[in-house]
Amino acid sequence: MTRDGLSRSRPRHLWPRAFRHRLLAGTALSLGLAMVLFISRVALQQRSGLLRQSEDRASVLAQALAASNLSEFLESDIQGMVDLLRPLAAYPDLRYAMILTPEGRVLAHTDPSLVGQYLSDEGSRTFLAGPARPTTLIRTDRLIDVGAPILAEGRAVGWVRVGLGQEATTASLRALVRDGAAFTALALVLGAMVSLLVSRRLSAGLDRLVALARETDPNHSDIPSRRDELSELGRAFDRLTRELDHRVRDLQGRERFLHDLMEHLTVAVLSHRLDGALEYANPAALALLGLPLEQIEGRTLQELGVALFQEDGQILEAGEFPVARVLRERTSIRGQVLGFRKGDGTPSRWTLLDAFPEVDLTGGIRRILVALVDITERQEAKIRLKQTLAELEDLYQNAPCGYHSLGPDGTFLRINDTELNWLGYAREEVVGRMTFLDLVTPASRHVFLENFPDFIRRGWVHDLEFDMVRKDGSLLSVLANATAIKNPDGTYLYSRSTLTDVTRRLKAERALRSSQSSLADAQRIARLGNWDLDLVEGTLTWSEEIYHIFELDPAAFGASYEAFLDAIHPEDRERVDRAYRGSLVDRKPYDIVHRLLMPDGRVKHVHERCETHFDPDGRALRSVGTVQDITDQVQAEEERRRLEAEVQHFRRLDSLGSLAGGVAHDMNNILAVMMNLSELQLERLTPSDPAAQSFDLIRKACTRGADLVRKLTQFARKQIEKAEPLDLNALVREQRELLERTTLRKAEWVTDLADPLPVVMGQASEIGNAIINLSLNALDAMPRGGRITLRTRALSTGGVELSVEDNGTGMPPEVLARALDPFFTTKPVGKGTGLGLATVYGTMKAHGGTLEIRSEVGQGTTVHLRFPPPAIVPREASQSQASAGALPPLRVLLVDDDELIRLTLPPLLKDMGLAVETAEDGLQALERLKAPPTVELVILDQNMPQLSGLETLDRIRAEWPTLPVLLASGYREPEIAALPSRHARVATLEKPYSLETLRQTLSRLLSEPPRP
Repeated sequence: MTRDGLSRSRPRHLWPRAFRHRLLAGTALSLGLAMVLFISRVALQQRSGLLRQSEDRASVLAQALAASNLSEFLESDIQGMVDLLRPLAAYPDLRYAMILTPEGRVLAHTDPSLVGQYLSDEGSRTFLAGPARPTTLIRTDRLIDVGAPILAEGRAVGWVRVGLGQEATTASLRALVRDGAAFTALALVLGAMVSLLVSRRLSAGLDRLVALARETDPNHSDIPSRRDELSELGRAFDRLTRELDHRVRDLQGRERFLHDLMEHLTVAVLSHRLDGALEYANPAALALLGLPLEQIEGRTLQELGVALFQEDGQILEAGEFPVARVLRERTSIRGQVLGFRKGDGTPSRWTLLDAFPEVDLTGGIRRILVALVDITERQEAKIRLKQTLAELEDLYQNAPCGYHSLGPDGTFLRINDTELNWLGYAREEVVGRMTFLDLVTPASRHVFLENFPDFIRRGWVHDLEFDMVRKDGSLLSVLANATAIKNPDGTYLYSRSTLTDVTRRLKAERALRSSQSSLADAQRIARLGNWDLDLVEGTLTWSEEIYHIFELDPAAFGASYEAFLDAIHPEDRERVDRAYRGSLVDRKPYDIVHRLLMPDGRVKHVHERCETHFDPDGRALRSVGTVQDITDQVQAEEERRRLEAEVQHFRRLDSLGSLAGGVAHDMNNILAVMMNLSELQLERLTPSDPAAQSFDLIRKACTRGADLVRKLTQFARKQIEKAEPLDLNALVREQRELLERTTLRKAEWVTDLADPLPVVMGQASEIGNAIINLSLNALDAMPRGGRITLRTRALSTGGVELSVEDNGTGMPPEVLARALDPFFTTKPVGKGTGLGLATVYGTMKAHGGTLEIRSEVGQGTTVHLRFPPPAIVPREASQSQASAGALPPLRVLLVDDDELIRLTLPPLLKDMGLAVETAEDGLQALERLKAPPTVELVILDQNMPQLSGLETLDRIRAEWPTLPVLLASGYREPEIAALPSRHARVATLEKPYSLETLRQTLSRLLSEPPRP
């Protein structure tokens, strides 16, 4: 082999072609694979970053909407929510935004057609039932859906959902993959070309080195012969070194630029180590902290006494500081508003904070960077704006006018508290649920619909009156002013209305009209008119009622003062004129009663009052007055005086009757003794005996005396001559009508009558007089007028109670104790006899009833008259009966406290064949009845000490129910008269009685069989 062949074969042996091809392919494949891995990692990181960025944007937007909608949500301000969502239509990549109730109902949506629907998918239900914190519902390459709670006092009262499309993110990723593929292909091509070039250059260099080695040292034919390739490689290395040095200097320049930028930046920048300690702060941050750099290095914000607080004033705990949050959540904080307060007492500042981690190539966090922008002025302006908005909201809610907004369908979008208070509804009952037409009357609904087209066309309506219906059904009259809110294209969106409550004004207008009508009616009913005399013009104006009183035609009346005088009675004309002219001189009102002479000769009485108005100089300008027709009152007063005279006459008669009744019993006892003695002697003497004539005269005189006493006792009204069934209500109405006429209505008369009411057995005239008596006493107790009430009611016993009540002066206890005493009175001399209540008491006793008086000083007096249930009226025994036969021999007990009776009556009874024993009182009689021998007949006196005759009778009946008893009394009382109807074998006898009457009464009593 030749030397040249050796030289040519050595390079191929050292650098074979196949090896160059493998180097070329391996280098290209390695570069392609590295490029693919690099592009894939970059694409995945870019995708993750873009999704996280979109998620952050959606979360920030959702939380901002949640915070902004809190007040509108709490106030159910649907329109306010719609207004907040409307500007989001221009937000980049926004698919939708909505505001939800906790139940999932859509209150507001960027798509109005979805308002009112409910979200029912599984993801939405899980989200709404989950914790109250921001939540990502959907995170795909096409859509990011984030929900945030609307918080009130830590509780979710609603939700906000925001959906952002990912078309831009997907396009960016596709472009990144596309560019990565292109770069990969380019890398393969470039790698192949670089490998080919390197292999060729290396091969050529090696060949030259081999040739150079051969030329230098023939003994070493394998040493390359070219030295310029090494020089070229050295020069390339020098160029690379210079390029690196240039890059280092450029980076140092950039670092100085960034340092200068930080030093002069107005934004405070803090760099924190992973333990939260500060390692750097730019001058703006040092100024914010108020400390030099050497004092803050290595210390945390808490150690420096710095407190951070939220917009609601809540101070952040250490775990909620931005650095801690970034480390914990491994995410950035963007645009958080925080208060910044130092511990030295200087005023707090407001800052806008951004915090983000600085990561190394492996993704690990190296430090936390915090940027703070001082927004104190802006935040304070925001707070002032918020306060102003709150004040405006308060003014809106509590204005004296009603405000509301209505949607296109008339549904309430918003309504202030004033209007809600007017209507009586809660906000949740109205907003979004009711329309304006639901709250107006049918007539107002017609007015609304009639004016609505013009309202839409013009865009406003003024002073439209509606009648709204409150929740309780009452009416609210309002005056409405409204404005239509439209889109730029003229589409009607909603309306704003202002309502003024004119209920009182309309009520006042109606009341004025009613008052004017009532005044005319009152003048007509009261027969009272008014007049006005203009003294400057000399004109006289009369109301319509005065023309009626004077019976003059308004057209024929001259309407002057002289014409007025002509209408007055001639005898009173001068007196009236003198009174009026005197009032002009004295400048005092006058009050006068005078007469009018009618054309037909009738006379009317009128009461006239007048007062005159004067100017500052004392000149009379105008006289005004009233004229009232009091003809009926004058006639009633005359009638009252007449009736009062009659009443006084009746009272004197009552007094006489009371006196007579008081002595009737004793007189009858005396007459009974005289009559008994005379009849006893007449029984023993012959008719021809001169002494018999004398005793007969005594007996006749006693009979006449008894008749005289009986007539006198009628004035005491202690017995009823003829009882009959009475309707007490009808009797009360009759007496009230009489009293109203006769007392000239000096008091207000009120009747409170129970219906139905049981009948009363009695005498109408007696009860009527009692009512009049009590009513007149009540009037006397009310000198300035008052109210008298006549009341009836049924009693549980079957009886009836009649009450006369007044609100007069009342009686003190010492007067009340003597009110029923005859002749006792507190009235002045000549004003009363003191027998009124005593007479009423006697009437009630005669009717078997009771009287009760209740009175307090200053509280008035009430007198209760209680009548017993109706009883059978006993029929009087016939006086024409034949003389009774002989009485059986019986043992009789005579009980009487009068010794004369006990001495004179036993002989008469013995002549009748009766054995007689006597007792002085009821107690002694009861003791005798218990002892032998047995008593077969008892004769009782009614008026006895200790036990009366009736009380003794009750005890006798309790132990001896069949024992015959004759009750005698010198004064007949209703209780005694009714005894035979209530008790078996009981008879009554009125003193004085004849011997024959006694015999007949005893015969009937003894012949009556016992009742079972």
